[in-house]
Amino acid sequence: MDCCGFGARIADLEQQNKELHDDDKRRISELEKQVKQLYDDKRRITDLEQQNKELCDENKKRVAELEEQKNKLQNERDISVRHAMAVKVTLDQDTMSPYLRVSEDGRSVRWTEQRQHLTDNPERFDMEPYILGKKPEEIVWGYYWEVDVKNKKYWELGVAKDLVPRKGRITLSPKSGFFVLSLWNGTTLEALTGHETPVISVSIPKRVGVHVDYREMKVSFYNAVDNSHIYTFEEKIDKTVHPFFSPGNKDQDDLTIIIT
Repeated sequence: MDCCGFGARIADLEQQNKELHDDDKRRISELEKQVKQLYDDKRRITDLEQQNKELCDENKKRVAELEEQKNKLQNERDISVRHAMAVKVTLDQDTMSPYLRVSEDGRSVRWTEQRQHLTDNPERFDMEPYILGKKPEEIVWGYYWEVDVKNKKYWELGVAKDLVPRKGRITLSPKSGFFVLSLWNGTTLEALTGHETPVISVSIPKRVGVHVDYREMKVSFYNAVDNSHIYTFEEKIDKTVHPFFSPGNKDQDDLTIIIT
């Protein structure tokens, strides 16, 4: 091969090398663009994920606020309904245990150690420190009353059906016709359901509201100071129930019915 042939071959190789080099640069440039696009896409995805999280958090916050508003309105409505159903309840001394004393206005009751000589009529509780309230007349939807328990350490409040036992030792439970909330030793608040019931974990009320609801056939208890719910019996009542009271037999402090 002469010099011209070598020169042409070298020139051809140099051209191929330049083309390969240019092609490599082009491919590298395209790859860099793709990598940059991927990084941009990742940033956009991260931004979208952040925006989505913020929207979800905002929606959760809004839902919680709406739920709180709804519960507040529902609670206010329930309070208004209960207070609209408030009645004047007085104690029925014909049902009173001989160990109890009732005030002249018929709204306060306390326990004493001395047994009174009272007629042993069928309606009277003869041994247990119990007394019923007079059932309000012409009640359609139910009724509500409040009891000032102050700082008493022992009391029992609720409702009792007409045909509950009155003589001897009595077990307070829905099965025997009693729907009663009980405070023991100033610390243990429980619903007397007749079976194992967890202690109710609320602050001990100084004033108790009792709501008899004929529509739902249920009785519910409330802290009448802050209007918080304490307990609702699952068992159904009927329209024969009377207010039920017991000041216990451990102290001589009064239970007083409040006229709301």
